[in-house]
Amino acid sequence: MPFRKADGGVIWHWCYNCSTWPLSDFIQREDKPPTWSGESLCKECAASETCNRCQHSLVLRAGLLSDGVLSAGLAMPR
Repeated sequence: MPFRKADGGVIWHWCYNCSTWPLSDFIQREDKPPTWSGESLCKECAASETCNRCQHSLVLRAGLLSDGVLSAGLAMPR
């Protein structure tokens, strides 16, 4: 599951429908980020998860169509 935070931010989000889900200038990771370094998990995302309203991004899980082109390009012999 992808986690995102704004570049330079300290709050990690994981629900695509969060009102503060970063759409640009963000850092993303696929594993749960540590919170001991002054960063935290989003309270809105946590509330959505608890109420089963959290929507994880299907685009991020499946990847973008352009990702297939990139990986195909990497596999091509030179």
